[in-house]
Amino acid sequence: MFLFLPKMVYGTDVLFFVGEKRLGDWQLKQVREVLEVKPSISSLSRFFHLFEQLSQCFFESYEEETKAVIRKQGGYVLMADATEHRESRPLYHVMDALSGRLLAAERLERNDYECIKPVWEHVKEKYGTPRAVLSDDDSAQRKVRLELFPGTKWVYCQYHFLKNLGEELLEEYYTLLMEKVKELAREVEREVQSLGRMLETYVSVERYREFSDGVRAVLKARGKFPFDLGWLEVYDVLKILFRSILEVSVEGRAMTHLKMFVVRNIHRLKELSENAEKLRGLNASFVQVREVLGTAKNARDAEKKLKKLAAETAEKTKIISERIHKYLDSLVAAYTIKGVPRTIGDLELFHRDVKRPVRLENRPAFEAHDEGLSYAREVARQGMLEEMWCSLPALVGELEEMRSEEAVKKKEEKESRSRMRRYRELAKKNPEEYAARMMQLIKEIDDLETGKSGKPPPDEEEDEKSQDSGD
Repeated sequence: MFLFLPKMVYGTDVLFFVGEKRLGDWQLKQVREVLEVKPSISSLSRFFHLFEQLSQCFFESYEEETKAVIRKQGGYVLMADATEHRESRPLYHVMDALSGRLLAAERLERNDYECIKPVWEHVKEKYGTPRAVLSDDDSAQRKVRLELFPGTKWVYCQYHFLKNLGEELLEEYYTLLMEKVKELAREVEREVQSLGRMLETYVSVERYREFSDGVRAVLKARGKFPFDLGWLEVYDVLKILFRSILEVSVEGRAMTHLKMFVVRNIHRLKELSENAEKLRGLNASFVQVREVLGTAKNARDAEKKLKKLAAETAEKTKIISERIHKYLDSLVAAYTIKGVPRTIGDLELFHRDVKRPVRLENRPAFEAHDEGLSYAREVARQGMLEEMWCSLPALVGELEEMRSEEAVKKKEEKESRSRMRRYRELAKKNPEEYAARMMQLIKEIDDLETGKSGKPPPDEEEDEKSQDSGD
């Protein structure tokens, strides 16, 4: 038996089906397709908003159950953070880090002290003083925490601690390296494109595509700074690639073209060597901090390792020593309460799940329709719909031809992505082997261009076969 809400034509079974599917990444059109009844898209959107309101009512009604869970586990650990989507107002969540239960969710005017404080006061009124507070070192949250829970233990989110430390420690050197290497990478890509325009035979073009994909695969940084130094990896691969090109003694047309470029630009990599080595050394110290926090077995072990690391880095990397001393108690606190996470990662994942349906709904129309939508609007604006209708027979033929070309293009793009992924993994695993493979491809291109491969292009093969049949 399903309930019918006031002024609702459809039952709550439809309402909950829409809510479940939207939270599972379905778009409203997809939901409508599988429903036996066919509400309009605007109705489905209203259903989802109503589902959200019902969820909030349900959440408020199960507060007593949450209180029972908190009493049973001996208290709660307040975990709070805000998230924003484009220009929308920040959505602020407070969770219990031990049970994972949501304690409050509010849409704020601003993510500042005046707006955050009432949310924390609401949580304190309903659930009491927490055993600990898990958060980042945001100034607004810090002020609220010290006012409402002055004697409560603070657990500094280790992800944010490391992120802030890494940015201050590495950003100056990394930014300089990134700007220079990114500029050089763009020039390398343009040079590889100009090489493609020089080629004359079909077979060498096929080899060129693989070479081009292989080079482009390593020209973009991967990972998230400061935990990954993507542009330092690009710098290392370019250095090996440039050296390999200069070491090749046999020179064909393609290799000569690339070697001239390398000779003109290798000084740019040499100028960055000191900066790169400094960055590498600082990152090694940063990795040590990450390893200590990630491998500590308990509070005593964490405190011992952190103090030792602070002493070792006091002269070499003073900032690490200072940060450890400043936040030692709040970093060690994560190991003092059983079941407390060391980061607010669970809350970040919760943010992502909350925002996912919003992201899907707000995707720009052109992502689904490409340029066709713009052309359709222009046809309607100029009053050419009737003329287009009369041209349909011819347009259908052109459309089929376009679709055929698009299918070939998509297949080539898929193969290109596959090659790039393979070469990216090879460059990361074994840069020397990657560079050797690139040199081999250039040699094959030169051999095909000069006819040394012994295999004629496809059109020449067809000519030879026709001549043989004629004889």
